[in-house]
Amino acid sequence: MFLKTREPDMLFRASSVEYPKRHKNPAFMAVAFLVLVGSGYILFHSSSIFVTPELEVAEPEDGARIVGGEVEVYGVTEPKTRVTINGFEILSDDEGLFALSLPLQPGFQILDVRVKNRVGMEAKVVRRIVME
Repeated sequence: MFLKTREPDMLFRASSVEYPKRHKNPAFMAVAFLVLVGSGYILFHSSSIFVTPELEVAEPEDGARIVGGEVEVYGVTEPKTRVTINGFEILSDDEGLFALSLPLQPGFQILDVRVKNRVGMEAKVVRRIVME
């Protein structure tokens, strides 16, 4: 029985076999590196566009009893975002804070708070309150 030998791998071949010249060119390597880093940067930042915006309603809490004819709704979302509360639109400030005073009738009320980002992704919070 004879052992079969095979051709040595690329790493062990004689130095006469070389890579094409374009792969050793520093300008080609720099451009390839910049394209790779640039595309990674764009993908990283564009991924936040397709995420639902954050929305936190601080007041009123769900199930709250409110005395008077108005309820103060406030909370936090992303800066400079359009917030809709029962059909009334307001903009959040530079820190993402929003506040709106709504006149409501006595009885059980539902507050529908929504926020949309630039590409139409929407977050929603519902509060059920009782006006006395």
